[in-house]
Amino acid sequence: MHIRVHTIIDGLVVATSVTLACVATPTIIANTDFVGSSVVGVAIALSSAATLRLIARRIVNRVLPVPRMRGFELQERKLKHTFECFSNRTTRKEETQTTRRHPWNVGATFARIDNSLPALTVFYPCKAATADVCGAPWLPFTDVRYAHEIARYGGFPAWLANHQLDVTMPNVFKCSVPFVSPKCETMHVVIFSHGLAGHRHMYSSLLQSVVSNFGDANVAAFALEHRDGTACFARCDEQDKTGIVYKRPPRDEPEKGVEDPCLVFRRNQMETRLRDIDQVIQWIETGGLLQFMDSKCAYDQIKLHLIGHSFGAATVLEAGLRLLSPKTFHRQCFLGSIICFDLWAWPVKEEVAKLIDNCRAINNEVRFVFCDSEQWMRWKEHQQYMIGDLLPALVKIGSKVQYFHTPGTDHISASDMALLTPRFGRKKYVDQNSFDDRAAMREWCTVVLATIT
Repeated sequence: MHIRVHTIIDGLVVATSVTLACVATPTIIANTDFVGSSVVGVAIALSSAATLRLIARRIVNRVLPVPRMRGFELQERKLKHTFECFSNRTTRKEETQTTRRHPWNVGATFARIDNSLPALTVFYPCKAATADVCGAPWLPFTDVRYAHEIARYGGFPAWLANHQLDVTMPNVFKCSVPFVSPKCETMHVVIFSHGLAGHRHMYSSLLQSVVSNFGDANVAAFALEHRDGTACFARCDEQDKTGIVYKRPPRDEPEKGVEDPCLVFRRNQMETRLRDIDQVIQWIETGGLLQFMDSKCAYDQIKLHLIGHSFGAATVLEAGLRLLSPKTFHRQCFLGSIICFDLWAWPVKEEVAKLIDNCRAINNEVRFVFCDSEQWMRWKEHQQYMIGDLLPALVKIGSKVQYFHTPGTDHISASDMALLTPRFGRKKYVDQNSFDDRAAMREWCTVVLATIT
């Protein structure tokens, strides 16, 4: 309700400002030159817009509560979802069941360990109360440029995204409570890679739901913000006032005998993304995670879970296969699973095929889970690649592969944008009367928990 009111107010403010400028300008034209009247008219429009918007926002924030993204608690009853499991070139059905265990509150903190690591936000379980504590802002550093760049990528006016400034996440910001028991055998670390035009908080609902409903307190989720120009906007820390805006690929048509310039552009971005993930993993392996948590905490081994959406799914798939290559297989971190939401495989098809061939000599039991929306299921080229090439190749190297899709969902259903934006532009895949984005998010949270626990 709060978001809709702000959106309506911003629209009325723009209309009122234009009206005032149109009314005032003819009066001024009679007493001054045309150039001067235009400047004065624009000044009147801008000043009136800023003043009216400020007054309206303060009134709404007084009357209505500031919006906070609700957390997801799994139901006490068992939740079921049917997977299509690929094993030995046969398809069979099985059910995965997950119950809610010990629902934790979620702590969150921004982290920039040093200049070599990408900016990231860490979500972790904590016992602190959230009633009187303000959650972390959904826009990193409360920088409106994140919202405006999202709008620019989506092709709609920037003022429609201004309500994101008021959104906070349901967590305890900068909670200092240790989020790991003093002794635990395995520390589960989730590394999440965002898709095109995303940012580190774009998938906070999914990550916080996983952390909150994890059985024990030995879990942490690292949401990365890549520095390759695929984020809608990226800032390293509070001191970084410039930031990196989204970089669009070249639109030149590929010439005969010359590699596609768009593919080269995306591959260069992919190398930066892979370097970001590898640097975070190296930092974890060298004791950085232990220092970041608490000096009294200890664990015997680290179990990595790589999760991504769209281009981020392609990133974690290639990063995970690189970890399984003979050169890096015996690293300290044990790779437990790779979970891909709406995999955008085009930039990584060739590299993934080569990496799978290199992994044939390794008897691994890494779990590969692929979750597709209905929009991706209708993409014939994607389905041909998944069913015909990728999944059978992964089964051949001994991996446990699971693949499923959720009807009625579109490409943004896995992100917070599905909960923060209107659905008028999503009617093609989303039945507004019969499907709930929050229901889809709960299903996917259940799938992730069933995979990593």
